[in-house]
Amino acid sequence: MIVAALLVAPLGAAVLNFGQLRPWQLGIALAVGLLSSAVPYSLEMEAMKRLSARVFSILLSAAPAIAAFAGFLVLGERLTWLQWGAMLCIMAASAGSALTAPVTPPPPILET
Repeated sequence: MIVAALLVAPLGAAVLNFGQLRPWQLGIALAVGLLSSAVPYSLEMEAMKRLSARVFSILLSAAPAIAAFAGFLVLGERLTWLQWGAMLCIMAASAGSALTAPVTPPPPILET
């Protein structure tokens, strides 16, 4: 994320009109940046520590539906029946592969 920010920041600064920039706009930009990538990524890393791989995979398979719901609430986007069907197929395949994957025990912890 840091590398991506360093690569994109000069491009953004090149097109930004600093004369018209207000402090509250920087705050909104920072909030959007944190809430759209850094916070969800951090929460996923914490969830992976606490949940089994199977449960975590099933929860992640719900991501398309959550995104569609957010798009509907925030942007008023509506999916066609074909899009709903495609999304349900992807979610079912993801959840199915997580449920049918063989369970392997974690490696033993070696004490030194």
